[in-house]
Amino acid sequence: MESRTIIQVLDKLIGCTTPVGDSIVDEARLKNLKILIDVINWCLDGLLFSAEHRHELEYSIRENAETAYSTLDQIKTWCEEVLEENK
Repeated sequence: MESRTIIQVLDKLIGCTTPVGDSIVDEARLKNLKILIDVINWCLDGLLFSAEHRHELEYSIRENAETAYSTLDQIKTWCEEVLEENK
């Protein structure tokens, strides 16, 4: 399955997370946001599990692990930048 298809499915399953100032709508969107957070945590756990194998001897394992580690590092940098911009 393509990434785009998975993202479209997740978008439909999770729903909108942006609050609008209506307490009933925002309550539903907060539930969606909590689901999104759970999915993000699951994804990060998957990256971490792969990244932990960076020192393996087998090239294919190391390549996978380095890709995961690099992605975690990019996410870290992005988070730092976004948090700094939105202080």
